[in-house]
Amino acid sequence: MGNLAELAEEVTLSTQPGKLQLERIARKHLARVRHKLLVQFGKPAELIEKAAQDLDVDLIVMATHERTGINRLLLGSIAEHVLRTSKRPVLSFGPGTAIGALKKILCLVGFDPDSIAALKFGWRLAQEYGAAVSLLRVIPVPFEPSEVPVEPRTSEWEQNARAQLVKFATEKLRAKAKYKPVVRRGDPASA
Repeated sequence: MGNLAELAEEVTLSTQPGKLQLERIARKHLARVRHKLLVQFGKPAELIEKAAQDLDVDLIVMATHERTGINRLLLGSIAEHVLRTSKRPVLSFGPGTAIGALKKILCLVGFDPDSIAALKFGWRLAQEYGAAVSLLRVIPVPFEPSEVPVEPRTSEWEQNARAQLVKFATEKLRAKAKYKPVVRRGDPASA
């Protein structure tokens, strides 16, 4: 039983500096916002999910880090894990991201239920902030060698994809929505 008590004391001592730092940040940035502070010891991605569930949050907001090499292999990407596994919306900020007023929002559109939920959330944000919305539909293509030029002019596939996107948005947004439909062909992440 002595080992368990020692471990509990060690965990308490290891989380104390983090809690003090978190309290300073909260005083500076959350003075007028109702908040709760949690400092936990363990696997971050699992603890984030558990805290989100325990607190019944509507949105997880987190920063991503540029881990590479052995750090990424050993630590993994906490943000990627949370993004892939969370049943709750996740808003992530990459390194160096600064956010001010939301003026332009890009909503990615696949036609699955999760994409519809993301579209509706993006649309509500746009309405709240008076932001312009671009709806992006990416048509994946098989690997094309760089010597094969991609057709620069608007083609039939692009016109069809744009019409499908407009029809989808009209049905799902159920409003006189103002948005810019954008269609790209290629690797979805790059597009």
